[in-house]
Amino acid sequence: MTGKLEGKVAVVTGAGAGIGRAYAEALAGEGASIVVNDVAGADAVAADIVARGGTAIADGHSVADYDGVAATMAAAVERLGGLDVVIANAGTVRPALVHETDEPDWDSVVGVNLSGTFNCLRHAAPLMAARGGGSIVTVGDISTALHYPLIGTHRAAKAANVVLSLYAADELRGDNINVNVIMPGNTATAMARTYAASLDDERRTRFLTNVRAHYGVKGEAPQGGPSEAASVPPLGVFLCTDAGRSITGRAFAMNGDRIGLVVAREEVTYLGPDAGPGWSVDELSERVPEWLAGLPESLVLCP
Repeated sequence: MTGKLEGKVAVVTGAGAGIGRAYAEALAGEGASIVVNDVAGADAVAADIVARGGTAIADGHSVADYDGVAATMAAAVERLGGLDVVIANAGTVRPALVHETDEPDWDSVVGVNLSGTFNCLRHAAPLMAARGGGSIVTVGDISTALHYPLIGTHRAAKAANVVLSLYAADELRGDNINVNVIMPGNTATAMARTYAASLDDERRTRFLTNVRAHYGVKGEAPQGGPSEAASVPPLGVFLCTDAGRSITGRAFAMNGDRIGLVVAREEVTYLGPDAGPGWSVDELSERVPEWLAGLPESLVLCP
């Protein structure tokens, strides 16, 4: 333990297993007191941190519950003395084609992945501001370069997290609160295994082919396998330390040991009418297919 977060209090959502647990353990290892939040497994993780000499309490509220998250953040202040760090990590996946997803699964995915992030931002920021500042790390996924079968709802919610978090970062600068997004790559977690098990042989083969093609275009070698959950927290922990708190409004992508910076989307090519101003349907019918056919394959949204 190096004590870079000694005296700080952190809430980690989805900390009962996987990346969330790894975050809780890493933050505790730097001296922070932890609110271990999850609907399952939180008690065991908190007990393990305490057994190792750290400070932790368990919290079982669902991040999808607006009032429940308010109670989670309040517990950090009332029981541990304050709130300095929030890792809004909780997530869920319900693999299905978009047009075959039922309403309860949609509500579950959006409730945990997107509303859960909003709830954390909404209830943590005022408490941090009153304390003089803090750090928030969210989980997003705005990349569309790779098509992941059956999780359009999950990725839509995670993409919205990026936009939500970058807006929050701008709005909270004056309160000395930095907000950043981390997009973990292929990581060995129960959720990842659930997703992998949902793919039939045909979808799995097509997905792996797309992965190889994608990294071939970028001149990178595909990962040999999923990264361990413990590989994700160091970047997030750094962003919460004194050395990293000046960094805000950034979206970081992780691919194994490689860290990428995702910048705002920019249109890479434009098409204008020949006669102008304005388009006619006839001119669009002639020119748009030709224009799209001439774009490089690397710009195809769903290969």
